[in-house]
Amino acid sequence: MTGKARVYYYAIIGALGGLLGWAVADLILPVGHPLLRALFWGAGIGACVGATLAAVETALTLQWRRLPPVLLLGVILGGIGGAVGLVAGEIFFDLLGEPVGNLLGTDAIPRVISWAGFGLLVGAASGLAAGSLTRARNAALGGIIGGAVGGLSFEPVVRALGFDFGRGLAFPLLGLIIGILIALAQELLKDAWIMVTSGRFEGREYRLDKPQTVIGRSEASDIGLFPDRKVQAQHATIRRERGQYVVVDIGGGVALNGQPVKQHPLQNGDHITVGATSLVFRTRRRGEARQ
Repeated sequence: MTGKARVYYYAIIGALGGLLGWAVADLILPVGHPLLRALFWGAGIGACVGATLAAVETALTLQWRRLPPVLLLGVILGGIGGAVGLVAGEIFFDLLGEPVGNLLGTDAIPRVISWAGFGLLVGAASGLAAGSLTRARNAALGGIIGGAVGGLSFEPVVRALGFDFGRGLAFPLLGLIIGILIALAQELLKDAWIMVTSGRFEGREYRLDKPQTVIGRSEASDIGLFPDRKVQAQHATIRRERGQYVVVDIGGGVALNGQPVKQHPLQNGDHITVGATSLVFRTRRRGEARQ
């Protein structure tokens, strides 16, 4: 999966999460107290957006057995993050919305900050649900920017189209923007990744954003090479050790630049062979270029 394709899928899935959030928000609409409504809105929308975005990578890598727990964790963490973010934003808006609005002639800035907090926590939740602190950090950054941009567009859309129809467009738009910014942040901030250069999954990219990344044919593997019958269920790992990435053979047999290895540090451009599949290691770190 290339970076451009990943941004596209995150956008579509984020918009779908926002659409589901709109449906949930309609059920919560009768709640009268603003903070209570913000709590339920944030939890409902955060759960929908958090779950869908958390599940993107799992779905794109065809790891279907991992999908239910990732979705569940995305619902829980996204719901908590969305509730906390939107309630905190609502409190901030209540405290500063009027004075800042009077000063600037608009209440857009407090509203943007409100939704930015929502985006930050939902983005972080989607990364945590996927099991990566690095992904959580990058998704949080993308989420805060996406939430701010989405929040900036939320009020004008609702005012232009009316409350009911406007929310039906504004929530998917919010999810779409958060999804795009999360994907862009992860793409721009990725440190190292593996590209598949042969076989059915040729062209797919897998970010190395965990302390240990497992390569194998099992659906539990982080880099799942399911069609390659020569690949073991858990074939090899790539570990992050003291600032370096190290490929480790865990019983399946690994060749690095054509030579068998048991454990070896990786440099940018190194060719790794597992089973009948060829991979290339890429990193943005300077000084790790293969000679």
